[in-house]
Amino acid sequence: MNGQSPHNSTETETDDSAMDVGVTTSFEFNGVPPFKVEYTEQKDKNRPKTKVERFDNHVGKIDFTPEQEGEYTYVSYCKLK
Repeated sequence: MNGQSPHNSTETETDDSAMDVGVTTSFEFNGVPPFKVEYTEQKDKNRPKTKVERFDNHVGKIDFTPEQEGEYTYVSYCKLK
């Protein structure tokens, strides 16, 4: 590791139309790639599922769109390599 730490700036877009549900989050990373964004997805009161997205450059986007109806909670954090 070269002493740089990753920072991220997050911009969230929502679509309020009746047909679309979800949130898209864009990331801008500082530091040395690859970057991993690990997050949990929890539907209703079920056990959270851990998911990981890897980015090999300094920008990335994750689309948090549920596959089924329900109440969802997402928690994300960035990790080094």
